Amino acid sequence: MKSQDSDLIAVAEQICHYSSLMWESGFAEANGGNISVRLVNGNFLVTPTNHSKKELVPEDMVISDYKGVQISSANRRVSSEFSTHLAIYRINPETMAVIHAHPPYTCSFACSGNFPSAPLTAEAVIWAENIKVIPYILPGSEELANCILTTGADADVFILKNHGIITFGKSLKEAWFKCEVVEAQSKLYHLAACRSEDPVKLDKMQINKLREIKKIFFNDK
Repeated sequence: MKSQDSDLIAVAEQICHYSSLMWESGFAEANGGNISVRLVNGNFLVTPTNHSKKELVPEDMVISDYKGVQISSANRRVSSEFSTHLAIYRINPETMAVIHAHPPYTCSFACSGNFPSAPLTAEAVIWAENIKVIPYILPGSEELANCILTTGADADVFILKNHGIITFGKSLKEAWFKCEVVEAQSKLYHLAACRSEDPVKLDKMQINKLREIKKIFFNDK
């Protein structure tokens, strides 16, 4: 990325912040994970492929158009999984940022028979109530992008079997909050299972009241 435009640099710095946070949280091993943000001109700023999220700098970011064609950074290639991001941007026009990560408790359930998605906490209802589980499909493939396009219109979060999580939102902060909340809930389910207990789930009335709160206070996250 060679542009000195201050807005572009600010977005790149924000991506670097959340990339570092992803690595520090143990949500991205080796070159795992990727982040993208929709720019005001309709293009996208994306993390590069095959790079650790630990020490990315703004100059590492890659600009791509809405077709996935790279239009900047001769020294870096756009994330190999960006086609999956584009599918989410297409089905949800309000989406401004996408995060793909590998949180360990979330991934442990993604690699098992059933993913526990019934909400246990208020945060789970507010940030990640509608979790869509996608069967294992080759990462970065056209088949995976098409699956999201055809099945994911009402999802808050995607769980990719034997792979990881994809979250998205009107900001990187919202996408990150969703990632944290799903991982926290997965940890709660795991800890309850370690005690051979079934966690108490929120009932329909409790969930409906939380949805009302969400409409009032979280409608513009």
